[in-house]
Amino acid sequence: MSSIELHRKIMNLERTIAKKETKVKELKQKVVAASQGNTECCCDELRLIFEEKEQKLMQLTNYWRTKTQQMMSLSQQEVQTLKN
Repeated sequence: MSSIELHRKIMNLERTIAKKETKVKELKQKVVAASQGNTECCCDELRLIFEEKEQKLMQLTNYWRTKTQQMMSLSQQEVQTLKN
């Protein structure tokens, strides 16, 4: 490898290290904020999203259950008229 390539690699690694150090500092700040109770728990937000999705799925289930029952009723009536 030439010295230019080595210098490029060194510069890229130094940039990567700087980015990671910044990320570590941000994470440490979040940990401190969380330990002081200054942040909302993401679990609460996820729980809310889950409950909303579950409610929508239940509504959809109820709709299709009702629709299926209606179709079954109609088809049973048609079968009865054909038998008679």
